[in-house]
Amino acid sequence: MIGRQLSHFYIVGPLGSGGMGDVYEAQDLRLPRSVALKVLKPSLVENRTAQRRFDREARLAASLNHPNICTILDVGQTDGLAFIAMELLQGESLKQRLRNGPVPVAQLLEVASDVARGLAVAHLAGIIHRDITPGNIFLTENGPAKLLDFGLAKALVADDDEADGGTTEGVTDLGVVPGTVHYLSPEQLLNEPVDRRADLWALGAVLYHAATGARPFEARTKTEVMSQILSRSPMPPRRIVPALPEELEQVVMRLLEHEPDRRYQRAADLLKDLDTLRTQSRPAPPRASRRQANMSVAVLPFRTIGATHDALETFRDGVTTEVTWALQQVPGIRVASRTSADAVRGLPARAIGEQLGMEYVLEGTIQMAAGRVRVLAGLVATRTEERLRMPVRLDLPDSDILSAQDEAVRQIVAGVKSAATRSTHAVTTDAEAFVEYQRGLHAQRDLFNGSWPTVIEHATRATDIDPSFAPAHVMLADTYNSLGLLSFMKPRVAFQKARLAAERALTIDPDQAAAHAALGLVRFGDDWDWNAAEAHFRRALDIDQDLASARVHYSWLLMLLGREAAALAEANRAVSAWRTRFVIAGAAVTYFLAERYDEAIALCDEALDGNTEYLFAIYQRGQCFHMKGMYPTAHADLERGAQIGGRAPFYISLLGRSYGEAGMRDKALGILHELDAMRTRRYVAPHCYVYVYHGLGNREQALLHQEDAYRDGGQPLNYLSPFIRNLFSLDPTHRDRLRQMRLTV
Repeated sequence: MIGRQLSHFYIVGPLGSGGMGDVYEAQDLRLPRSVALKVLKPSLVENRTAQRRFDREARLAASLNHPNICTILDVGQTDGLAFIAMELLQGESLKQRLRNGPVPVAQLLEVASDVARGLAVAHLAGIIHRDITPGNIFLTENGPAKLLDFGLAKALVADDDEADGGTTEGVTDLGVVPGTVHYLSPEQLLNEPVDRRADLWALGAVLYHAATGARPFEARTKTEVMSQILSRSPMPPRRIVPALPEELEQVVMRLLEHEPDRRYQRAADLLKDLDTLRTQSRPAPPRASRRQANMSVAVLPFRTIGATHDALETFRDGVTTEVTWALQQVPGIRVASRTSADAVRGLPARAIGEQLGMEYVLEGTIQMAAGRVRVLAGLVATRTEERLRMPVRLDLPDSDILSAQDEAVRQIVAGVKSAATRSTHAVTTDAEAFVEYQRGLHAQRDLFNGSWPTVIEHATRATDIDPSFAPAHVMLADTYNSLGLLSFMKPRVAFQKARLAAERALTIDPDQAAAHAALGLVRFGDDWDWNAAEAHFRRALDIDQDLASARVHYSWLLMLLGREAAALAEANRAVSAWRTRFVIAGAAVTYFLAERYDEAIALCDEALDGNTEYLFAIYQRGQCFHMKGMYPTAHADLERGAQIGGRAPFYISLLGRSYGEAGMRDKALGILHELDAMRTRRYVAPHCYVYVYHGLGNREQALLHQEDAYRDGGQPLNYLSPFIRNLFSLDPTHRDRLRQMRLTV
């Protein structure tokens, strides 16, 4: 669903999923606002009961307007999919909060009061919620708690389409008891008529859970839970948490009375007691927002390459021993003993991690030849067997072997210490969050080929499970930045999502280099704020000089500012530090912007070595061939890129531009028709039309679409790329606009 448009709502990312519907973040294309869009699951479209509940939720919730109830903004149906548009809330559900343990008393009383106020308003309107659970209570970041999900709500006076259902739904034709069984009142379980006191019982169960960290009734099966609710009283909360106020225990136990007549009769009555408790309660101490984490590493004996001799083995053993000893002196780094490291030599990194309990292994190679000694060292994560960004490469004279050894040890230890600093917030103690993050990393490899919805889903799940997992927030920021740069999503929307994710990562860890780099790309691509972008890129590189992606993006900025020599130097440093396909292809972009097409092509060739379908390099090389006038070769690359990329608008617009300039008018017009057809089902960036019309020589249409592109927030490479820049250099209006943005063409 990500990237799809329902009515005037453009879906940009997942928020959650429930029994009846999936919830997405969406952009309202009519008004400048983001919303939460709840969409009835396709599998339930033909289910009358599910459809009735979905319609009921929209109708009843829309009739309520209160700060403690999530506001309904719109309802509709498109392409057979029913949806509800709601206000987009920032924060977390009480269910998510409870993963961190019980809620402090002062905060719990605030939440209870907010929910009670919302229930009081609903009950006065004759509406019973019937599904009060931690998942349906949302804790906003800087405001009140809000009630969500009126999908099971019931009007006390049924309207016509509900009259045949009686006053309540028990076991439904979906085959389940409506609601979440741990929070269902006895009368709901017995299929008896319910009133507002059923909601108050459920609120009591929620408060019990939030105060103690345990549900009031718990068993192996739902049937056993139901039996407990119907036959016994819960253990008093202070038996679990003795520090709880006695008055709070009395409130909770009264809410959980088996007989409705013995409970609070109205939410207003509950509010009075809660207000009294709040005045007596002291504010809870703030919970620490950052975790401390240490690095653990096993230093493996370095391998020798080539002919071995005594001097080489002595050098190797000396480096291994001294690195181990030096790291043991660094606070926060736990190092396996030499004996333990020797014993696991030859095992895979994952097995070493399991046997020694280490997060990382440090491995390397040493080679002596022609009067030089070459050392290569790097860290490998034991859980993923992936290398960290800390490769140490040394090429030293062997005339003074002890000095060479000292220098090797110094640089290796410095590299590990730098990686340890970066990894302080790069780990999560939650295995489920880590698995989701790893799945996102795996999908990220095919980002250019269209795997971005999968990356977003996994990264979002990781941040939901562990909100303090900074790298997962960075993964979201990087992905949305890519969507903005490629215009797979409306750029302003994508960059705004990237901004929020990067800022959240920096709130968790202000020294997260990758987060600074991501925010720099936002300031570059969305704000066109060159000073701020450069500051973030420089800050990222101050923290982590080996963060090659930051150097690549920084080099693009320098090219746009006319600092070509500095840009090419940064691109070269990036490739030297971390020779991955993305970095190499990114450096090719820098050379392309400098109109050094042969060197850009050579870099693309290198990026494609071993993976001939790496899309970033394919379409970049195609543009270089086009600029050299090698149209058939360019078309071969651009056609192949469009095919691999699923004929996404960005890729086919590059092809259309090349077709047009090469005189292949019919094919270029065919691309325009293809873009027109796509607009009914996905976002097509206006600058895609700019490219094609420019290729066809239709400057008037190209510049007309460019006006729309300015409003959508296209990123600056779309204006200064050699593929397009002469369109603007000849037009006074656009030339003046670019001059206002401190850009020249």
